[in-house]
Amino acid sequence: MTALIFPCTVFSTQRKMDDRAAADMALRNQLLKDNSGKSSLKAIESVINNGINYKQKNFPKEKFRNFDIAIQTTILPKFARKEDSINGLGITVHDIYSIEIKLLSLQIFDCSWEAAMQYVAQDHFGLDDNDIMKNKFRQFKFFRIWFILQHYDDFGYKPFFTNMSATIKLSGSKK
Repeated sequence: MTALIFPCTVFSTQRKMDDRAAADMALRNQLLKDNSGKSSLKAIESVINNGINYKQKNFPKEKFRNFDIAIQTTILPKFARKEDSINGLGITVHDIYSIEIKLLSLQIFDCSWEAAMQYVAQDHFGLDDNDIMKNKFRQFKFFRIWFILQHYDDFGYKPFFTNMSATIKLSGSKK
């Protein structure tokens, strides 16, 4: 029998860690740590809890619109905390520009349920008129230059995008 030679890799994912993986983890953390009344996860959980038909073990199609209504009143994840100014997320992401939230699965049991939600989000590293007027951006020459590069027709630089996704498991039970 041959002995192991150290160090050795015991597990490795197919996808290596890169900025995308870090952004995915950051989005996941933001979603899970949001305990506010404006949490989209809490809104989704509430819609599922109130919409499930336990007798038929389904979620009625006519109640599906309630997801959209509930999510409209929530706030998308923001990277505006103090630590986000240090870790770079406050600049590279800050706000979510667009998001798609998918219900990947919903299993309904006698008195409980489990669901998997996927958030696919995108932000752009671009500045609009409102951004550049804020002292946070205007005070640094880099941002003023980036604003001109984006908005002056002869340059026409386009914002670059940060894409993120997170899959989160939810569960609940009959009230």
